[in-house]
Amino acid sequence: MTPAPKDAQLHETPLPATRALCRADPWLRQRERVIWEPACGPGAIVQALQALGHHVKAGDKYDYSDRWRGRKGQRVAWGKDFLSLSPREIPKHDAIVMNPPYSGGMADAFMAKAFDVSPRVYALLELDWIQGGEVARARDQLMDSPYWLAFYPFRERLNEMNRDGWTGRITPHKKRHAWFVFGREGRADGPYTRRISIKEFQHG
Repeated sequence: MTPAPKDAQLHETPLPATRALCRADPWLRQRERVIWEPACGPGAIVQALQALGHHVKAGDKYDYSDRWRGRKGQRVAWGKDFLSLSPREIPKHDAIVMNPPYSGGMADAFMAKAFDVSPRVYALLELDWIQGGEVARARDQLMDSPYWLAFYPFRERLNEMNRDGWTGRITPHKKRHAWFVFGREGRADGPYTRRISIKEFQHG
């Protein structure tokens, strides 16, 4: 298994960001969903979902087992590149919840793959991902379709999402973020939109 290189694009998801999503989203408010996190890193999203009563399957291209934050003893598919998985390697699940890598078109590639293999996808993305254009056709196809179910932009900046290994001062994040939700069942009247906040989850 390959340890994560310095350029692995790991920006761990703050626990309050996942908790705020689960509070706002009716589908995730129901416990014991089977969730797949295919780019789990050390397990920040996994930890939050398990604490809320969900069953979480996890994997990552790199090995973060020495920093694992999910349930002790959990089997994690380390060394599995999500974009290269064959249909036989896709675990049974109800939804994907992920914070994919962003640069180099990776977010678009992860989103296209996720929606291809999963009935429902939750992705933490930079807010400007909502912009499409000719260089982002896969993005346009998703967001201009009835499969865009919900959009949860954060009121605050997620200042804790610095690149892994950052030891400097925590300053306001340059980007704003939102949870984007897509599902096969579709929504004829466009995505449900609700601003969410991390404040009430920051001290507990």
